[in-house]
Amino acid sequence: MMTYHYYDDVNRTDKFITEKVKKVKKNWLKSDEKKLKELKIQSDKFKKEEKIAYDKWDKLDNKCIKINKKIERINKKYTYIKKVRIKNENYREMEYQPA
Repeated sequence: MMTYHYYDDVNRTDKFITEKVKKVKKNWLKSDEKKLKELKIQSDKFKKEEKIAYDKWDKLDNKCIKINKKIERINKKYTYIKKVRIKNENYREMEYQPA
């Protein structure tokens, strides 16, 4: 296991340091092995269902986007934008001060 230390982080006072290492036990209980296999099967099943649901949602989202584009096209056909000059309520005229 590689560990990277910055110069300021290095422990220079202890001769030995402790590290946590995850190890696997060799002897499993049969009931735990069985439960683990069942859980993996359930996990795979739910992942498939999740993928199917995501695909359905994606198709519906694409249909909504297409419908909204059609609505925009029809609105563009019968509406337009005209620029109009109006008085700015927040405008303050600068007072001229000769130097």
